[in-house]
Order: sequence, then structure tokens, then C-alpha cells
Amino acid sequence: MAALKLGMAFKLASIREDADLKALINSRMGLIENAYQANDIDESKDAAVVCFEAAAAHYKETGQMTLAAICYTNAVNSILSKANIDDDELIKAAEYLDFSFENKTPDSVEWAYSLYAQGMMHVEVSVRPSMDRIDSLIKGSESYLQSIRLLRTHEHNFAVSAAGQLGRTLLELIEAMQHRRMGEAILDHASEFPAAVYPSNARAAESLVSVLESNPESLGFPGRPDWFNYTTMSGLDDTERSLLDSASMEIGFALADSNRSNWHEVRYAHWYRSRIRWAVHASEANYAELIAALGDFGGGINPSQYFNDASFIVQAGRYNLGKAAPLNVLRAAVNALQESLAVRSRTRKELVLRRQAAKARFIACELCEHGAWREAIEVLESVRGLLYNRATSRASQNSDSNKPQPTWVYMSHSPSATYVIVDRAEWEEPQGIRLKELDGKRLMQLTSSFSDKTPGLIPSQAPGMSRHLAAAVSLTFASLQSLTDVIVKLVPADHGICLVLSGQYAHLPVSSALLDNASLVIPFVTVTPDRKSTEAGTDTCIATGIKYRGLSAMAPPEGAALNFPDDEIISVGASLSARGIDIEITNNATSEQFISAFSSACIVHFSGHSTVDLVNPLNSAIVLMDRNIDIEEICATNTASSAFLCFFSSCSSGRPSTLVHGDEYLGVQSSALYAGFRFSIGSLWHVRDLAAAVFAIRFADELSSGISIGCAELSAAICSAQRWMRAVTADNLNQYLAAKGLSWRPASPPPPTYAIFSEPRDWAAFYLASRVW
Repeated sequence: MAALKLGMAFKLASIREDADLKALINSRMGLIENAYQANDIDESKDAAVVCFEAAAAHYKETGQMTLAAICYTNAVNSILSKANIDDDELIKAAEYLDFSFENKTPDSVEWAYSLYAQGMMHVEVSVRPSMDRIDSLIKGSESYLQSIRLLRTHEHNFAVSAAGQLGRTLLELIEAMQHRRMGEAILDHASEFPAAVYPSNARAAESLVSVLESNPESLGFPGRPDWFNYTTMSGLDDTERSLLDSASMEIGFALADSNRSNWHEVRYAHWYRSRIRWAVHASEANYAELIAALGDFGGGINPSQYFNDASFIVQAGRYNLGKAAPLNVLRAAVNALQESLAVRSRTRKELVLRRQAAKARFIACELCEHGAWREAIEVLESVRGLLYNRATSRASQNSDSNKPQPTWVYMSHSPSATYVIVDRAEWEEPQGIRLKELDGKRLMQLTSSFSDKTPGLIPSQAPGMSRHLAAAVSLTFASLQSLTDVIVKLVPADHGICLVLSGQYAHLPVSSALLDNASLVIPFVTVTPDRKSTEAGTDTCIATGIKYRGLSAMAPPEGAALNFPDDEIISVGASLSARGIDIEITNNATSEQFISAFSSACIVHFSGHSTVDLVNPLNSAIVLMDRNIDIEEICATNTASSAFLCFFSSCSSGRPSTLVHGDEYLGVQSSALYAGFRFSIGSLWHVRDLAAAVFAIRFADELSSGISIGCAELSAAICSAQRWMRAVTADNLNQYLAAKGLSWRPASPPPPTYAIFSEPRDWAAFYLASRVW
């Protein structure tokens, strides 16, 4: 209502050409926008900045410099209150802050507001890599403290907001000081770390603190080393305890005189006073105070901030007290997360997911601890498939009701355990199982261990580490046995499996492990990005004019020369052509040729190199003769309505990033699904040239024997090809290739009865992913 009235007043002022009144209204509108608790808080802050800038520009032009300084200070406050601040905005905020100090009276109330904004600035720059975090946080806390005391001198109610910020900043400062202590200890013992993670500087050392504390085995240590006493180094010394006591006292003073303060500011101050008490003593009583300070979700509370606060409580209870948070806290956190994602653009959703997806997964696992399996599924689904899935529904209009129905199998993990949730459409409630032996620590060892003796799947694919890959894959397969045994017990024999994999499970060969389980007799296994966009689909009949496009890039400028991609696509094409499929083969494929095939063909098969960028997965790409085509370009390419299967016979094409995009399931393989293909096949790790070619050729042989192609046929073809590869001997392989007109001439021929591809590294890398079943 206030905004509406001001809007009408602004129109009247414009008609009257009253510039002073327009500036006043702009400044008031800025305050309203800044205080508005929108779902997407950055949008309201941006709107506030525009209003403040317009008012400030008028006041500067008319020589009213103090009023201009006030507006610029408010603009700084809005900029620095955003969840995501770019460098240009930070530079602008610094310029506005300088102007405000130059044009205000020292020790005035307005000067106190500038000190408050200065504190926000120091805190914001503390996270920039080029800044000394501890020094910046000290300066920020000093600015807040000066602001509080000056505001109290003037009996101004804004002190409660500054006191809350002081509490937050001191907590961050103490955490940074503790990390520095631990980082210094790591630097003193740098020679004891594996070469791959050698801590050469303070920042690198501090990045290893949490891993060394929670999972020292993944860094090659038999346990936490004696010189790294986490409990002692993370405890409060006398100086830190004194800082927190003083902050708690300042918050108490501010709250005692907060009758005229904004409700949100009061809640914020209460929260950080509770956080301080928890930091001093992690007791049951202080845990209860944290929950009370959190309060219920609603009433215009910023959902992103509420979710962060609730997540802190959830993790504090688990790590410090060994208990799950109350259900009401978990449910409130879920509501806040869902509201924060509900109305945001893709760009803003991505920023949220970069920060919150891992926390959401942890909350889902805590819901599992309460047996709230359905709610856990809803949380896992809420952070999946939100950003790049452009595919429209193409499959369900004529779906076959007699098709094998899917059982949905969700896998997630926390530091405590793995949680397997099994659901079917006709069940009222899902079933779930907790597996302690596959806790987060064990999964990190399997996927990300940097131990020189037993590196995980991901480090084993780094240059110079490939000799470890076979052992890493075999160890992973052995570790997944208990998981597949659980699934066998829960899934009916006549139902296929749609896997929804979260966290580290996205890097593990769960699909191949299931297909390898002799006790599991099911129609299909497929990995899906999410359930909400996966649907029943019709089989594609071979007789309906399917078009196959095979493309190879054997020796691109940016990759090592390969031996088999040309032969692979020719042989696959020949197998499919025998079944009446229209084929077109392109060797030395360029980006233009790939895009043409991708946008028009029913089956696309690429053989060559691909790259993986776990930090920025949109840069992951396939390597062609003229340039790379990255995920972003693939996702944006329009596909034909008949787009059916995209097969990437290239290294790590099926390995999605979980580092920065959470469970978005974004990789080369899934990008084809997001662009519109129903099915996609890719590999989880680096596959040897011959093994990749033989798998693709054998897969095509198995696939071409059917009348039609659907999820069950694709899955069965993968399973048959894998089992054939495990058993094939050197003599059998030579005969098989010779029948295809191909030859294999190793430098040192193995014995005729030697099983060439018996290790899982060679036969288990490829898996089926889909958005239909």
C-alpha cells in the first residue's frame, strides 16, 4: 500500500515537474524496496539501488551533498545485502561509500550508518581471494562496533541490526582464525601429503582442513595425525572467548532497547546471540535456544537466509550432539528452500543451487533418519533438473500400458550413511534402508581419495595416475555389492529400475553393478536426471526410417591420436544397416557436421575424445577436428522430434559434475537428454581405445537383433555387451574383429585364452541414461 501511494505521488510530482519531491519519493521507494522480503531478495535490492541512485543524482546536481551521501549510503547497504555481488557492483559500492564519508558530519547518526556500510564492505571483500580474510573481518567488526556505540549515543534504534552483524562477523573471524591455525599446522607437515594435494601455500593448506579432520584416509593418512589435534585447534582461546562475550553483551544491550526496531532485525540479532552461545558451549540447552531463535518460517522471512540458518541447526545437531534435528525444523528448512527456488530465473536458481544443493541433500538424509522417506524424495527432486533441461514431452502420448513399469530407486548419502529409497507409483509410502558401511567417508575414499597408494576414481583419471584406475574401479565394484543386494530385495522382478543418483553416487557405476548382479532379473536399468521430467515412452520401430549418424574424430589437434574411432562407427553402422536403418558415416568430423547430425538424426554416435571440467561443467565438451563443442552449446541445440539415442564413445562423457552444480546431473551425456534425446550412453571414466570400440560394436550387434528399440532393449544390449566383454578371450576377440573386417595387432600378443576385458575398468564404464522408460 505504501509503495502504491508513493507511486501515485511520484506521478503527481512528475506532472508538476517537482524534482525535489521526485527525489524524496525515490529515496522512500528505495527504503521500501530494500526492506521488502521477496523470494528473490536480489531483485528487490537491485530495485532499491535504482531508486537511491536516482535520488542521489538529483541531490548532487542541486548541491544537496549530505542528502546525496545518505542516498548513496543506502545504495551501498542494498548492494551489499544481495546474495550475489559481482566485482563491478563492489567497485560501485566502494565509490558510493567514499562519497558518503566525504559529505557527512563525523560522529553524526548518518556517520554511524556509513560505518555500518563500511563494516558490510569489509566483510564482503573478506571472501575475495586477493584479500586477507582475517584482516578484513577484523576491520569489519571494528566498523560495526563503532557504528553500534555511535548509534547508542544518539539513542537510535538501528543499533540492533549493527549488533547482529557484529555477532555474525566475529563468528566468521574466529572460524577464520581457527582455520589459519590448522592451516599452519598442515604447512609445517606439507611433506607428509600426497603430491596431488601438496599444500604449497596457506590457502591450499586451509582447503585441506575439513578433509583431514573428517577423512584423513583419503589423504593417505592411516588416521588423523597426532600433530593435527582438531579439537584443540578448533577450540576457543581466551581472546576469542572474550570477543564473543563482548559481542553477546552488545547484542543484549541492543535488544533491550529494540522496541522500535524492525522485526527482522530483532530476529537476526537473537539468532546470532544464540549462535555465539552455541560456539562457546555446544550443549543441549544452547541447541534448544538455536531452535527457538530460528522460529517458524513465514512472515516475510528471507527464505534463503532461513534455509541457511536451519541448515546450521541440522548440521550442529548431527556433528556436535549426534542427533537428527526435529522434524519441524527439517520441514521448515524444506519449505524455505522450495520457496527460494520457486520464482527465480534460471541464472538466480543456479546461484542458489551452487550454495545450497549439498545442504539440501544433507537435510534429505536427516529426514530419512526420521523415516520420512517421501519427504526426503521431495527434497532430492526439488534441486534436480532445474537449469538446463529444455526437452519437451515427446514420448508419453502413445505410451504402451503393457510396458514394464519402473521402480524408482533414490540414492543419497551423508557423513553418517547411505540412504536407499525405493518407490513405486502404486505404493502409498516408499521403503528405505540405511547403510552405515557406505557412509560419506567411505564414498569419498572411493571417488576422491588422493592417497598415493589407493587413489579414488576421479584422481585416478588425472595425468600420470591411470595405472591406478583399474584398481580403483575394482574396489568400487566390490564396495557396491552390499548396495545392489539391498536393491535386489526391494525391487519386484517384473519392474525396471530408474536410478536417481545424488552426491558421490553420480560418479559410481551403480547401473553396471546392478546389471552384473546375478540375483537381479529385471527388464531394464536406467539413470534419470530426475523423476518429475521422466515419463513412459513408446519403443522406436526399426522399420520406420530411423536415421543413424556416426561421427568420429580420431586425431583432433587438441587430443592424442586414437586408433579405432573410424572403424568403430563404420562397424556399428554396418550392424544397424543390416536391420534397415538408414546410416551416414562422417570421419574427421567438424563442429558443423556434429551439430547437423545432432539436430536431425534419430541415433547419433560420436567416437573420439571428450573433456570434463568439474569446476565449470558447462565447459565440458566433445573434441572435434576444428573446435570443441561444450555442454552449453549442446543443451542449446534444437533436436528433431524423433531424437532417440545419443551415444558418446568417449572418455568420461558420462561423468557429471557434482562439485558446483549439486545434483543438476550436468555432463556431456546428460546434455543430450536436456537437448531432447530420449536416451544417452556415456562412460564414467577414461576407457581404453580398444575397449570403447569393442563395447560400441558389440552393443550394436545386440541391439540390432530386435524388432523395435526401447528402454528395455537398450538396457539389455548394454548388459549383454558387458557380459560378453568380461568373458571374451584374445583368440575370440581376434575372430570377432576379423569377421567385422577389423584387426587388432598388439605389440605383445596375449595368450589365446587370456580374458582381454575381464576387469571392470574395461567393461563397466558405459551406462544408459534417459528421460523416458
